[in-house]
Amino acid sequence: MPIFVGAAQSSFMNKNQVGVGTTTTAGRDAGIGTATGAMTWNTSDSHLQVYDGTAWKKAAGDPIIATGGSTDTSGRSGYTVHTFTGSGAFTVTSGAGSVEYAFWGGGGGGSGHAGGGGGGAGGFRSGTLEVSPGPYTVTIGAGGAGGPTSSGVGGDPAGNSSLGPTIIAYGGGGGGDTSTAPGKDGGSGGGQGGANGNPAEYGYGYNPATPSPNLDPALQPLHPYPITQGYNGGESVQPVHTGGGGGGSGAVGGTASPTAGGTGGAGATTSVPGSSTQKGGGGGGGAHNPGKSGGPGGAGGGAAGDPQGPDSKAPSASANTASGGGGGGGTSGSAPSTGGDGGSGIMYIAYEN
Repeated sequence: MPIFVGAAQSSFMNKNQVGVGTTTTAGRDAGIGTATGAMTWNTSDSHLQVYDGTAWKKAAGDPIIATGGSTDTSGRSGYTVHTFTGSGAFTVTSGAGSVEYAFWGGGGGGSGHAGGGGGGAGGFRSGTLEVSPGPYTVTIGAGGAGGPTSSGVGGDPAGNSSLGPTIIAYGGGGGGDTSTAPGKDGGSGGGQGGANGNPAEYGYGYNPATPSPNLDPALQPLHPYPITQGYNGGESVQPVHTGGGGGGSGAVGGTASPTAGGTGGAGATTSVPGSSTQKGGGGGGGAHNPGKSGGPGGAGGGAAGDPQGPDSKAPSASANTASGGGGGGGTSGSAPSTGGDGGSGIMYIAYEN
């Protein structure tokens, strides 16, 4: 007579035979009151799994052993975590199975002119990937440079980060300054410049609400719009010339106030490296007129915007580990000052050890 185990859909246990049930991840997790020690073959990821009383764990198969980036086995119990702050390769030397990933593109530069808009944060990607022995190319996007004090330029957009050829987090858009240089589009959009009198000329982030012509249509087949990577930049305020905050990977950039630049949008949060980690905050907007303040950077590494000031580069998002794709701050200085630079991206890859 068959004996069903855990949330199994089918199984057998006859004389001289031992078997376990098969189910998908969804079917496995739909079980009520799963007993400690229950086992099933998970057809979603082709693993034999056992319930330890708290969670389902892989019960059989060769463990993944890999190289690349910096490696940590203590930050997340039972897992090996690889952190990449520069481009390279995640190379599986033995074993096969599923890895988790979370990463950000580089952050856009803030504008350096006329109460410039804050830089948009790098787009955020997370998910799982089935791997087997061999190398997987890792690209970490560089941050965008802060814009000059000359009119109509704005901050530079940032570089994309990617895992393999098709999993891409787009770089953040640069902050804008005037109507000839609106906030740039990207993973998250740059803030609208303080001297831009047109309505809503912030940069678009990559999410389902983004009008499709605003981002490279050649990349659409890889990442259709239902995938959200980041959010729009914020609006400026006229005629006081305070710039909008750069969009974050987790929230829109803040609209400026009559007295201060907009706050950068908050970053996205992941637990792939172990503890909850927030990165990809947008840059704060700058301020042009005397007596106004720059906006705060977005939570997750966004740099603050600056008030008007001569020869003073706006704050930059720290490269790699501190910001993970944070946007640079906007300002309104005089040559040779510039807007703040965006931070480069970062990537985490984790698997059971």
